[in-house]
Amino acid sequence: MEVSEQILVAAVLKVVPQAVVVGVTALHLHGVDIGPPKPLYLASSNPHPVRRAGLNVARVGALPPHSGSVAVAEHAFASAASQLNLLDLVTAGDWLVRGNRCRLPALQAYASNFTGRGAVAARRAAGLVRARVDSVPETRLRLCLVLAGLPTPDCNLVMGTHARPIGRVDLVFRELGILIEYEGNQHRTDRWQWNIDIGRYEDFTVDGYVVIRVTGAAMRRPREVVCRVDAALRSHGYRGPAPRFSPEWCLLFDQSPHVR
Repeated sequence: MEVSEQILVAAVLKVVPQAVVVGVTALHLHGVDIGPPKPLYLASSNPHPVRRAGLNVARVGALPPHSGSVAVAEHAFASAASQLNLLDLVTAGDWLVRGNRCRLPALQAYASNFTGRGAVAARRAAGLVRARVDSVPETRLRLCLVLAGLPTPDCNLVMGTHARPIGRVDLVFRELGILIEYEGNQHRTDRWQWNIDIGRYEDFTVDGYVVIRVTGAAMRRPREVVCRVDAALRSHGYRGPAPRFSPEWCLLFDQSPHVR
């Protein structure tokens, strides 16, 4: 959250009685830069309605779990479900877990019991959140595959053996021997990282793994990425249903402006 937004939230809390910051605004205060800065979302147990430009104040019988004036991470996630699409909400959940704002079991348990607006979306998104996700592009790549109907990969596993670890991989279909790496720009511009990557990929190949490297440019053609991964899985014995590009998938990925 930008300093100006923090100042604005602090000022608003002085004039909105018995209020807690929730939703996307709470996510921002937890360090998750997902969703627009306005309106500011609050929940208030004060019986008198508050109507001001740039504010969305929900009247509640009891304030949600909070620390100070900010809802706990689990509630921030669940209450943002009515404000974010599935892709952004899962991204926020991965981010919260990665940043140790909450643990994955606690996030999923809270979402399963949440009864507020967006409860169904919160439960679905929580089921797609994963631990050990290092970046937003990794989340988007994983969901691009999973929401098209491919099996769910493991995230950021260290491959090799205890005596000879090769390295950590973004997405892993362990039983099928398929590894997927998202190649951010630093993999191209950092000479040391580039040489490390080449050595790791050679070691993976020697051990019998297939490594699929996906770049930001490739993610601008997400259907091709899905079909490429599907073909690799099938060549190693996968017999699941063919990828399906639902209207939801098309809305989230074919027109997604987020991947760089």
